[in-house]
Amino acid sequence: MRLAGALLFITSTALAEPAGTSARGDGADSRFFFAWNAPAGCPSRADVLARAQQLVGHGLVPATDSPSIELSATVESIAGSSWRLEVSSGPGGAGFRTVSAPTCDELGDAMALLIALSIDPDYQARAPARSGAAGQASFSDIPASPASPSAPAPDRAALRTPELAASRTKPTNTAAEPRVRGAVGALGSLWLGRLPGLAPGVVLRGALAREPFVVALELGFFPKQHVATQGIAGDLWLATLGGSLGYALFDGFLTPYAGLQLDLLHGVGSDVSAPDSGEVWLLGLDLGLLLRYPAHRSLNLIMTASLSALPAQGRFYIDPDRELFRPKPVGAQFGLGAEMTIR
Repeated sequence: MRLAGALLFITSTALAEPAGTSARGDGADSRFFFAWNAPAGCPSRADVLARAQQLVGHGLVPATDSPSIELSATVESIAGSSWRLEVSSGPGGAGFRTVSAPTCDELGDAMALLIALSIDPDYQARAPARSGAAGQASFSDIPASPASPSAPAPDRAALRTPELAASRTKPTNTAAEPRVRGAVGALGSLWLGRLPGLAPGVVLRGALAREPFVVALELGFFPKQHVATQGIAGDLWLATLGGSLGYALFDGFLTPYAGLQLDLLHGVGSDVSAPDSGEVWLLGLDLGLLLRYPAHRSLNLIMTASLSALPAQGRFYIDPDRELFRPKPVGAQFGLGAEMTIR
């Protein structure tokens, strides 16, 4: 098991390598020296020492009959979104080991465990009873197999770090397969150019996202508007169906998108001697932006703005000789609403 291998490595490092000379220890015993070199975003030296002290359960002070401890560690990023910890111990770095892990935070835990075993070799036997502590490595399934103090240390040993307890949060820099997520929402919307004047309505929106791509489907309805021109009058309403493909930026905060929209313009004449009704189908190209603001873990506030262009201009007639309304070739739509994320 990965855990067993990690513990065997750390145990052999703590017990089999030569002891170091006297050195400083930041409040610990002068016989304990620890140097830590890690990039920004990794646990600091103080964080690692605090984790080690939490594991041991007392100050980082070697026993009076134990030799001094000298550890020097370096963390670096390697290919494939992985991290490597190199630890040298003893005078002149006589002992040398490497540990690899998918996150820098796990290497901080591995280093804390090595310090704990160096300070208190009996920690391994007590670890199963302490594995439930928050923020601490889990050792409940690791068999105890300490290395012999006289065994020579190999030049290099690469292995994974111990599993973390369930109470720890998931590391943010692990490589994971993109997940498909869904969302449904509704917006209050305003149309300019498809109906007379400023036309209010409602839009229902559904989306599937596999980061960074977002596929969305929208259904809209804009209630009737009254229009009068050249001695005739009528009432018009609009229904819309649109599909788009977007690209999410800034963790989904901004999503530019492009797509097609099919509109149904329906009207009926009024205040005329021979009222007629009819329908006009309009196909347009949509370009727009969606802004998303997380208001809750699964609830987002959304705002949309888009432009729609008609390849061919439609006309609505009451009769063959009298035109009631002519939609503009370019329209604009603005919406404000909310969506619920479905995981």
